[in-house]
Amino acid sequence: MAANHRDGTTRTSGESPPSPAAQHGRLWEIDALRTLAIVLMVVYHAAYDVNLLTPSIGIDPYNGIWRAVQVVCGSLFLGIVGVSFWVSHARAASHGLRGLALWSAHARRGLQVLAAAALVSVATRVALGADDAVRFGILHLIGVLLLMVLPAAVRFGPWNVLLGIAVVAVGVAMDVTSDAPGALVLGFVPTENGVDWYPLLPWAGAALIGLSVGSVLYPDGHRGAVLRALPVASQRGTRFGAAGRRSLLIYLVHQPILVASIALALTVAGIDLQPS
Repeated sequence: MAANHRDGTTRTSGESPPSPAAQHGRLWEIDALRTLAIVLMVVYHAAYDVNLLTPSIGIDPYNGIWRAVQVVCGSLFLGIVGVSFWVSHARAASHGLRGLALWSAHARRGLQVLAAAALVSVATRVALGADDAVRFGILHLIGVLLLMVLPAAVRFGPWNVLLGIAVVAVGVAMDVTSDAPGALVLGFVPTENGVDWYPLLPWAGAALIGLSVGSVLYPDGHRGAVLRALPVASQRGTRFGAAGRRSLLIYLVHQPILVASIALALTVAGIDLQPS
């Protein structure tokens, strides 16, 4: 016997019941994709840290395959931010939230992310110095997206894909240097941009494209016709997505752990540390 669910999927009586996460409305596939982004982030930062501690090894995290990993990782993270925003927005709207109340539902998370971003800026300034501190990193960008950009763009639904492509195109083409206050937030190249620089142009484009994808895949905040064949619950997907449900915490703690672990491994291997 098959049971129908409001997201359009079916489950036979012989299948496992939905996990607690599924029962509370979590979409395991989004958590799993976020975990994949975390894995890419850790891999990239491991290469970055090796270059930071021992430049003589010859890993270049700024070009080639490592630059490609960084772009894919950042784009995936931001695309998921857009998809997740659409899902939460549609669900909140379906419960009658409108106007300021609806914006406030997103603002809480946005302010939390900005607080974490401020912590990262302070910590990197202490650890790396003023020149290399994170000025406007991916957490800063996500906070701004949640508070300002996505709430304004959500009304455009699927059409956000065109806006997102335009933002990416302008950002990639823009090569203007400016040290005016706030210019690095938009995408103007400052004299010193620190590390982990994610300006609105072009990176907001990935989130806008994700917003468009979310409107197609989850039209009312739940799986639509396109994902009808996807199981409501997946034990493997839910387990894999565990890290994705704690992405902010992992982002904050993974680098100190990585740096210490890599430094220890290099020392044990007899490689002299030469921090750049």
